[in-house]
Amino acid sequence: MKVFLDSDVIIDFLTNRQPFGDAAKAVFDLGSGGKVELFTSAVVIANVHYMVAVLSNRKIARDKVGLLMRLVQICAFTSSILEQAHRSGFGDFEDAMQSFCASHHSIPLLVTRNIKDYKSSDRAIMTPAQLVAKVGVI
Repeated sequence: MKVFLDSDVIIDFLTNRQPFGDAAKAVFDLGSGGKVELFTSAVVIANVHYMVAVLSNRKIARDKVGLLMRLVQICAFTSSILEQAHRSGFGDFEDAMQSFCASHHSIPLLVTRNIKDYKSSDRAIMTPAQLVAKVGVI
């Protein structure tokens, strides 16, 4: 099962941000165990680097992004994805970009803590806890 990860889930995992860190770690455990394939976008990687640097420092952010790039596959953006996001009914442009990126790369499920932000998405949307409950723990 292909799963697209939103920024919040990745930041929760990399910083063990509680009370969300455990569920995010369980998602990455599913990926490491081969139960799901984890994807995200280059924009998410940039956002994660920025947020981790703010929460800690640049060196830690660089190290965490290096780890992340070994755990997830990075989806490329196209001008078509950006155009779709720009024309969409999403309230947030970044969320629209992630949804259309997942769609473009045929990733049926987007995992985020902010389900309401993706109500305009054509992807299935779940929280990390919902994904873990559906797929099962390793």
